[in-house]
This record gives sequence, structure tokens and C-alpha cells, in this order.
Amino acid sequence: QGSAHSYLQRIRSLLVTKPQMSFLAEGRFLAEQIQYQVGVQVSWVPPLAMYINEGSWYGQGQQGVTQVVVLRSRFFVSLMGELLRSLLREIVALNYQKYPLEVVFLGKDKQFEEQWLSLQQLAGFDAAILWPNDLHQRTFHEVYRMGMPLLMPDADGLYRAQKMSNWGYSSYGARLVTLEEDRKHPFPPWWNSFNATPEIVSYWERFADWQQMPHVQRFSSLPGLVVQTLQLDLRKTSFDMLTFHRQLCKDALDLVSHEILSVMRPTN
Repeated sequence: QGSAHSYLQRIRSLLVTKPQMSFLAEGRFLAEQIQYQVGVQVSWVPPLAMYINEGSWYGQGQQGVTQVVVLRSRFFVSLMGELLRSLLREIVALNYQKYPLEVVFLGKDKQFEEQWLSLQQLAGFDAAILWPNDLHQRTFHEVYRMGMPLLMPDADGLYRAQKMSNWGYSSYGARLVTLEEDRKHPFPPWWNSFNATPEIVSYWERFADWQQMPHVQRFSSLPGLVVQTLQLDLRKTSFDMLTFHRQLCKDALDLVSHEILSVMRPTN
């Protein structure tokens, strides 16, 4: 406890007393977490995944069958995740004639061989589905930069999923004991995933990466996921995602440039 307090005190000291240092959090949730821990508000920028070719998505459902990929997630290692995977496969198979959808799961699978694909191969699917591992996850930003239509569970679905597979950033934390009571947030930014209430998880889920980026499709049930995927205007969704991401990149790089210049500017 003493070591954690000393560490946080040094972080606060750096943020408050070092004018020639710039600190940017990699995402809004992390910025809010830092503010809660050390009492200093910092700016934030999202990962831009600039190693991915922007707009590299090329799957557009032109073969009569929509092919979607379920991205790797620790959730599917849990019993609930295994059951959900089997149920989704069953729903897709039973309704294939009316709703021609093919679903491919990545990662470890007890029923089928493991599947690992490159980012270039992923870009060939018509859409992606993500049960996130955390509130802040690189995979989300990679798919978004591709312009690949992305579907995710709604807040209730994510609450149930994180009970079985906790989110790392929210699983542990510490706060300076010398700080005044936090009046900005009603709950600490970490919790026990097994017994946390929906009010706590849903509140902080609003600060997750996917909540800061529009045009992410949310579903409330597995049958709804199937129907929603096939009714989705893939090209328009991709266009809207890329339009937003281009402006996001510009704004983020402008902020980074401003911070660098402020650090380099002479203080006398």
C-alpha cells in the first residue's frame, strides 16, 4: 500500500510541477481513471492504428452470403462464452435459408481447429463482431480504421459478459488517500466483476473506446444480431466510419503536435 501511494504521489507531482512534460492518456476511460487516482485531469487521444491501411476493408457481401468474423476474446474461454458460441452457431444453422449468414470464430475453440488470420485476411469479411476483453482494446481500433462494419453487444450484454470474463483496466486500482472526495463520478473506476451492479458497469462503459466512436452497431440478442447484420447497409456504414476516423486522426495529431510544441517552447 505504501509503495502504491508513493508511486501515485510521484505521478501527481510530475503532472502538477513539470511544465516541460506532456502527458496524454490513451483513451477517455484511462483519462478519467487517472483523474480519479491522482486528482489531475489529463487530455486523451485514442490509438489511431496507423499501421493499418485506412479503408482496407474489401468484403461487401456480394456473394449472396454474408460472412462475418467473431474476433478473438477471452470471453469465449469461459463457460458462458462457450455456450454462447454454440448457441449462435445453432441459430445461424437453423435460419440459414431465410438468413444466409456465415460466422467464423477466431482463436481457441474446443469444437473446431484454432483459427488465426492476418489483418489483411480479416479485411475480407463482410463485418466483424466483438465481445471486448477490456474497455480499451487495440483490436477495436484496428477494425475501425479498416472501415469494417463492426457489431457489439449492447450495455446489458456487455455487463453479463464481463461478469464471466473481467475487464483488465477495471479490475484493480488505487487512489491517493490525501485527495478530497471525488465529486465527478458516483463510483470508483474499478470493480469486482462478479458482484458489481449494472449501474456501476454501465456507467463506466460510457467511457469505453467504442462509446467514443460512432457508427458501431449494437445488438441486444443473438437472433437480433443475425437479422441486424443482414439488414445492415455495409457500404454506408463503412463510409461513415472512415469519414469520422479521418477527422479523428486530424484532431488527435493536431493535439499531439500542440503538446509537443508546448514542451519544446522555451520557458524564459
